[in-house]
Amino acid sequence: MPALLGGLLVGLAKMLLWLLGYIIVKLFVLLGLSMVTYTGVSLILDVVKERVYSLLGSGGTVDFVTITLGLIKFDVFVSIILSALTLKVTINQLDKVTKFVWNNKY
Repeated sequence: MPALLGGLLVGLAKMLLWLLGYIIVKLFVLLGLSMVTYTGVSLILDVVKERVYSLLGSGGTVDFVTITLGLIKFDVFVSIILSALTLKVTINQLDKVTKFVWNNKY
């Protein structure tokens, strides 16, 4: 009887260690893919934001237009739109990653 109980405990311990390792591996994959996605989207949106601001601040624009855009808070508008796009892309990527992580069997 003690041998049977010992075998069950050893089997249970092995199963728990495997499950813990599986969860840790999946967590690191999820975090790594999320970080890559966030970094890529952040870099692209920084380039877009700089391009929009450089076009507005170029010498060809009239001061009246620049002042008017400042009064109507155009910079806030651009920031809100880019933040919404970032959120949408991040949520879409996280959805894909979670489907990959939980549907991928070892």
